[in-house]
Order: sequence, then structure tokens, then C-alpha cells
Amino acid sequence: MHELLRVYAADLARTEEPEAAQTEALSRLLDYYLATAAAAMDVLYPAERHHRPRIAAPAGTPLPVFAEPALARAWLDAERPTLVAISGYAADHGRPAHTVRLAATLYRYLESGHHSDALTIHARALHAARAADDLSGRAHALTNLGAVHRLLGGYECATGHLRQALALHELTDDSYGTARTLSNLGIVDDRLGRHESAAQQQRQALVLFRAIGDRYGEAGALTNLGSVEESLGRHESAAEYHRQAYTLFGALGDAVGEAIALANLGDVEIRLAWYGRAVEHLGQALALFRAAGHRYGEASVLNALGEVMQAVGRPGDALARYTAALRIAAETGDRDEHLRAQHGIDLISTTGAEIPDGRPPGPEDRPGPSGVPVVRRVVG
Repeated sequence: MHELLRVYAADLARTEEPEAAQTEALSRLLDYYLATAAAAMDVLYPAERHHRPRIAAPAGTPLPVFAEPALARAWLDAERPTLVAISGYAADHGRPAHTVRLAATLYRYLESGHHSDALTIHARALHAARAADDLSGRAHALTNLGAVHRLLGGYECATGHLRQALALHELTDDSYGTARTLSNLGIVDDRLGRHESAAQQQRQALVLFRAIGDRYGEAGALTNLGSVEESLGRHESAAEYHRQAYTLFGALGDAVGEAIALANLGDVEIRLAWYGRAVEHLGQALALFRAAGHRYGEASVLNALGEVMQAVGRPGDALARYTAALRIAAETGDRDEHLRAQHGIDLISTTGAEIPDGRPPGPEDRPGPSGVPVVRRVVG
């Protein structure tokens, strides 16, 4: 719509429509976007449906039908700027619950690579929950903000938000919120080298998820515990946790979870110099991440494949994968994968090795790892 026409239409609405009709129309609009976002998320991320707010379709307003995940993601991608705008409008115009529910609904989609929008929406949800004196809403908004800051490499800020969230989850007796926050704190500790503390928190989270029968949370905690075990050098144990997580995610029909488990299993196999297996599992993970539009996961797997190629003396192939990962990390604002890709590129530039023709590495390619720092995929 042309800007002048938009201004004219808005002016007509203000002067010719009764205030009650304007309010009703805005409510229909906000309810439509919230309900459609919920419907899209149920198709795209069905395994976590039971933890998202239940949103009823507004009466008399037909919603789109998403026959497959690709259609749901296409709608979310197209409407993301509007959803960000709506989260702010609702918070500023007396609809705090709408903002809180929208943020909780969109978390997993935004986590996949839309980190700037995630910060905006979750910060607005926190503000709205405070205004409404909604302790549970505050707790989950703080957990979500902590997880996003962790993705962006802001570990101190992430820890502050997560510790506040943990206190509120315990105050509201929310076992799911407590487990998820502990798991995120464990991820941060692992990133900061506090591996024993990280393992303890992931085990606490695993116990809580199992106690409440949350299989998705259980699979996530197994994934995260496997990552900690790898940090501690316990590769066989790490591989077993990732295999268990892969099986659980598969039973739940969660393709992104399967991708994360496969990618982490590939990382373990790199450490063990099982390069043929690593390429197989990483290739499967890359296909799943790309099909799901999961940009963060795609960048991390490209970096891992770069490490494999570098380890087997294929710097040309490694450089292509690091460069692709660097581009995605720059677009998403993922500091960890950006640094990892740049480190790999710098190592190749420093060695000045000849760039050979490509060929798939096989089981016989078993030289030691290149030393590129690994930031493993986790479930927060």
C-alpha cells in the first residue's frame, strides 16, 4: 500500500469508525496473527506443542491451513516483521498477555537464526509480564532472553537472566521451567569451561524432565549432556548420549532435534578420527537443517565439515565450507560459529597449503583433528 494511501485510510478509520469498532478490529487482527502463528508452530515444531500457549482461533476469522512444515515456515518468514511489530503494539496498548503468549509461541522458530528479532520480542514479553504482574510470564521470558544471549555469545548477560528465571520458576513451582533453565545454565557453564558444573546441571535437568514425563526435554538434556561429556574428553559416553537423543527425537518426529543429535555425533567421530562416519552423519544433519530452514544448525555443520576436510588434508574443500558458514553466521549474528569459521580460514591461510581436488574422505583418512575450536549444538 502506498504510504499516502495508508495515511488517508488511517485518517478515515479514526474519523468515520466508532472507537468500539476500531478496538474490535484491532483485537481481531492481533488474535488472527497470534492464532495463525500458533497453528504454524504446531506444524513446524509439533514435539513442543504441549509447552506452548493454547491459542483458540478467533470466531468468524478463517485461518490459513498449513499442509506441511515448509508452508508453515514460509508464512512465519513472510510475516516475521509484522509479528515483531505486533509484539510491540500489544505491549504498548494494554494487551500484555498477547505479547507474552506470542513470544512463548515463537521461541523455537526465532531460535533457529532470527536472533535480533528474538531479543526484541522476548524483551517486550518481559516488560509486558512485569506490567501485568505475571510471574510465570516473567520467568519464561527471562529464560528465553538468557537462551538468546547465550546464542549470541553474551554469556554474562545470559547467566544473569537465567539465574533470575530460575528463582521465579522455583517460586511458581514450575518444574518444566526449572529444568529448561538449568539446562541453559549448564550450556553456558560448558561454554565457559566449567564442565563439571555443566554436567551436574544437565543431570538435574534430565531428572526433572523424566519426572514430569517430558520426552522432548529429556532428549534435549541428553543432547546437552553428551556435549559436556565430549568437552570432558569422554567420547564414547558422549556418543551414547547423542544416540539416545537421536532415537528420542526420531520417535517424537522432531527433525531439528534429530539433526542436532546427528551433528553432535559427527563431532564425536571427528575427535575419534572416524572421518568417514563423521561425514555421513554430518551430511544427514546438514540436509535436515536445510530442510527446516535452521540457519544456526546449518552454519555449525558446515564448520564441522570444514574441520573434517582440513583434518584429511583437503584445505580447498575446507575453505569452501568455512566460507559458507562464515556468511551464515554473519547474517544470524552467531558469534561462536563466526569465530569458529574465521579460525578455520585463518589456519588455512597461515599454512599456505596447496588446494587439491575434492574427493569424499573415507575411513582410511585418519590424521589428527585440526584444532579448530568446536561449539557443539545444544537444545535450549
